[in-house]
Amino acid sequence: MTPRTQTLRRLSLAGTALLLLASTASAETRVKNAYVQDGKLVLEVVEEPARSAEVQVQIGGESITVPVSGLVPNRTRTVTTSVDVPCGDVSSLQARVAGAETPYSKTLRNPCPTSGGGRPASSSAALDLFDLQVAPTNGLLGVFVRTRGPAPRTPVEVQFSYADFSEKARVVGLSPNRNAKANGRQPFPCNETHRVTARIATPGYGDETVEADLRRQCSRSQGTPNLVPYTLERANNMRTNASADNRVPVRVEVLNDSQYDMPFNNQGTPSFTIQVPGISQRMQVRRQLQAGEKWGFNVSLTLSCYSKEADRFQEVTMTVDSRRNIRESDENDNTKTFVIEANRCRDAG
Repeated sequence: MTPRTQTLRRLSLAGTALLLLASTASAETRVKNAYVQDGKLVLEVVEEPARSAEVQVQIGGESITVPVSGLVPNRTRTVTTSVDVPCGDVSSLQARVAGAETPYSKTLRNPCPTSGGGRPASSSAALDLFDLQVAPTNGLLGVFVRTRGPAPRTPVEVQFSYADFSEKARVVGLSPNRNAKANGRQPFPCNETHRVTARIATPGYGDETVEADLRRQCSRSQGTPNLVPYTLERANNMRTNASADNRVPVRVEVLNDSQYDMPFNNQGTPSFTIQVPGISQRMQVRRQLQAGEKWGFNVSLTLSCYSKEADRFQEVTMTVDSRRNIRESDENDNTKTFVIEANRCRDAG
């Protein structure tokens, strides 16, 4: 080993950016994860058809080449490098495979052992995040969590954030040296690119983070729809009803307010509900609304009749998909309040 290589192996990572570049004939080869184990930098490299690759580790303007062989399609290859990571150091890491568009980023930590017996001083070293991704079909964010050390006794929360959005996902059943996946619930925006950060949000496990520039490419049939209440209005102008003055005929309409069709699978279109106080039962609808399509029906609404003019118009609230059977791009616009003209009471004169 040359003096230059020995110097490279002992370069401190504190406050420096670590850039990994893998050169291979296939653009699908990528660095999937990186972490510190026993003071050494460890790389996880995955590929599609290639059998080998070279990973270029750059630290502070210097570099060292790590050959990776024995790659198997769609499997992860773990390689312990000769790069020393001094304990107590913190480094911002970026990894990019030659030909790939998206870099891999995370914060590396190598906690120093306690004086008692070599265990890390902080439990944050026991959890590792890697392979942050967005599912192309349902658009949900996901990241893998690995436990290296004693398994957490309680569920661990992972927080996803990008732009002005943030949500937490819970991971249960973590066990030593096994991977578990944290999945978000809110679909990622269609045909947009955002810098996404995933971090451990449970107190006591540090602030392990991983970042990636993610994009979800959507077609009309694979995007995320958005159901909203569209119409709730009288179906005629009559102010009284011969059978009951508290029964008002209304028109109810729902709109898919998006550029993407509702999903359809082997079991058909998932059902959704329409709920209106004053309509005796919650209406169950199984219909695939296309992008921008409205659908509706006529029904009778129970509404108190009025004797005083001040009570003539009343507010009625409609809620669509209250049980969240349909995954939507916006789950906060499923309720809307409308003003309905009531019938005049027959004994009001």
